[in-house]
Amino acid sequence: MGLGIGHPRCTSSPYAVSNSNPDPNNFRVLEEKAVGDYLMLLVNYPNCTNFEGDKILVFKSFSSAKELLRFTDNKLDPHFARGQTAPIARFPPTENGKAMCMWFLYCLNGGIPK
Repeated sequence: MGLGIGHPRCTSSPYAVSNSNPDPNNFRVLEEKAVGDYLMLLVNYPNCTNFEGDKILVFKSFSSAKELLRFTDNKLDPHFARGQTAPIARFPPTENGKAMCMWFLYCLNGGIPK
């Protein structure tokens, strides 16, 4: 039996992590690398629990974290959204994820990494 339309309560999965949304005001940039017109950031959100709060984010038209943060009033939201300051891609914060991200960046710039 399912919930009808307009049902007042809907419970989430028992496996969901409560209050694990990253706070755009509470983060540390751990690593950055610019490749052409794209910027890769490894960011830690201390209030996040998945992957210990680490996220690999890709931005277009920025060459440094400092430049990006000037546009965002020192906020960094890892969620996809419309607008110049939203990430265009995310990768798992692992060595494999970092390698995939770098491959992606080099391919976007017309080259194949060696």
